[in-house]
Amino acid sequence: MLTPSARGAGSRPYGALLLAGGALALLAYFALREGPSNTASAAAPSARSARAHPTAEEADDVELPAEPRPRPARARAGGPQKKTAQGAEQKPEPALSPEDAASPAVRAVLEARDDLTPSGTRTLISSLTSEDEIVVAEAARALIARGATEAIEPLARIDLSRAAGSGLSIIDALGKLAAVASEADRGVAVDRLVAMLAEEKRRGARESAGNLIQIYEALGQTGDPRAAAPLEAELLDADVPRAPKVVIVASLVQLEQRSSRSALETALATESAAKGDDAFEEEVRVELVGALEAALKVL
Repeated sequence: MLTPSARGAGSRPYGALLLAGGALALLAYFALREGPSNTASAAAPSARSARAHPTAEEADDVELPAEPRPRPARARAGGPQKKTAQGAEQKPEPALSPEDAASPAVRAVLEARDDLTPSGTRTLISSLTSEDEIVVAEAARALIARGATEAIEPLARIDLSRAAGSGLSIIDALGKLAAVASEADRGVAVDRLVAMLAEEKRRGARESAGNLIQIYEALGQTGDPRAAAPLEAELLDADVPRAPKVVIVASLVQLEQRSSRSALETALATESAAKGDDAFEEEVRVELVGALEAALKVL
């Protein structure tokens, strides 16, 4: 048995690798299943999960990750330098300048991003309810960057059904800010993410499949033990497709709860005895089995 410190040291980098592998599995699975001309339906469910997830046709409009559209811009002065694999310094990705913004709303949120005063933070928080998804994405990223945990309660009040184009940004911010928040604020974030999980499964909108995957990831990012139980329930839910379960397993590893072993062992036994409906589903099943086996080695 690993000690808590040993588990912590080994499972954090493993969780990151597993999450990256899960993302690749998701992309590869749905790209292959839908064909090269329709990779946008990456979160489309199998037939058995039709009640909880959108149809393949609806999934054509599933949101992509919570990043604003790339635009040409100049980098802000003084940004940190990244190193390449060869050790050479690499310039950071350019940040959009307020002067380059295409609309007044985007310009305002970028000015608030660069304003590190409480006033700037308040402007970013108020921007979270914008109808412009670029504004919301920039505001969420800036709030995460400054660790503005005071944004958790406003984020928790946002209704995803009214933020269809910005749901991923909202969910991502809740998970990442919860990781650096007080226990009370973290509890608010976890409670809201769990509620969002139930809402999105019930709602079944076009963006719900993508939102659900982001919620699975965000629950792991919170680092809160209370997030483990709902993830375990999703892992054992036969209506949840296999590919998102790879993300669920990675989040359970991040949470480092030994009590999760029971759900992981049950899922491993179920998947080991199963067989995919076709070659693609079988490939994902094998990937999930590998993720479950690896998780049990570190928890």
